[in-house]
Amino acid sequence: MVTFTWDSHLPISYKHNDDGSTTHIEITYTDRFNNSVGPFCATLPVTEGAFKIAVYPGGRDGVQVRIEKLDDSPNTQCHKNYVANL
Repeated sequence: MVTFTWDSHLPISYKHNDDGSTTHIEITYTDRFNNSVGPFCATLPVTEGAFKIAVYPGGRDGVQVRIEKLDDSPNTQCHKNYVANL
């Protein structure tokens, strides 16, 4: 199972599903003007692991979303971070 966490002050919502070999995630972020940004979609080549959703300045609309690996389990050690601009 893949789990996702993020800093509680971040206005993030997401949905995800896995097909047995990959995990697909869609992340939506609400900016400081109450605009919905996204969705950012990614397919992770894993079905196990703990990840953090992080938001940084930059990218289109001023937001960059990163999915950062939190553990070193064998299924995720080769997949350090996933980055996409919203």
